[in-house]
Amino acid sequence: MTSPPKQSLEDAELDAMKAQLRGWSDRFVELLASAAAAGGSPRDARSLRVEELRTRHATTQRRLYEYTATKLADRRWVTFRAATAADMLAIEQGFRDLDAPPRPPAPRPTRKGTRSRPAGA
Repeated sequence: MTSPPKQSLEDAELDAMKAQLRGWSDRFVELLASAAAAGGSPRDARSLRVEELRTRHATTQRRLYEYTATKLADRRWVTFRAATAADMLAIEQGFRDLDAPPRPPAPRPTRKGTRSRPAGA
């Protein structure tokens, strides 16, 4: 009986990337459903951030599809990995930002040298 061939490091990373992208797809569905249920505006900062992440996600999925569709001899793993690494990290950081509690607004700066006038002056 022969053992199954060992998976290459490249194949293992591709499988992990595919699984991560699938998980993020599910997260986008959840985020959009919760935003719709909350009645949030499609132009608020959170919705715009989700759309930005979805765009990066789609770009990364397209690159992955193109890479896996090429002939094995034409693949350039290092080039592909470098092209997708920044997007994968940005998406991951974006989800961390979305999961973090909202920050209070920063205090407005005051102008130096201005005095408040007494009432009736």
